Amino acid sequence: MMFLNLLNSDRDLINLIDWGIEGKHYVKVGEKQIDFPPGVNATNSGYNMRQGWMFGNQLLSYTWVTDNPDLWEKMDQYNRESKKSAALGFTYNPSPVKTELAAITNVVRQFQSGLENGALDPGVNLPKFNAALRAAGIDKVIAEKQRQLDEWAKKTIRQGVELK
Repeated sequence: MMFLNLLNSDRDLINLIDWGIEGKHYVKVGEKQIDFPPGVNATNSGYNMRQGWMFGNQLLSYTWVTDNPDLWEKMDQYNRESKKSAALGFTYNPSPVKTELAAITNVVRQFQSGLENGALDPGVNLPKFNAALRAAGIDKVIAEKQRQLDEWAKKTIRQGVELK
């Protein structure tokens, strides 16, 4: 637990985990910006995950010279100013439509790969996919989820709120 706390509070530790050893894997080019050292690049740095968002408090992480130097300040502002969904706290119970969900899953498996990788012509197959989803019961699933959300909203938020 102490290590997790440090990942969220210690700038030196999070940057070691994110970017490696300063001077070897990266060099500081500003107070909070980094780049590769001379002669080092993404292919030979020895530590180049480029996934700083994945560990600890990314707001403490350095940004690369290729990034906006204000990236984390803007992200922090965005997070603080974002509006919370009125449905925050709602949990959907899929049990009433489990048969339809199984059928929908089969339809998705049938079309997903071909549509995603371009093997299927979307002009021809997307309408077929949508028709198959409707035949599998997607409208019933949507209606059930909406029913549950409306019921939850009446109990939780205030009378007469419609969430769609």
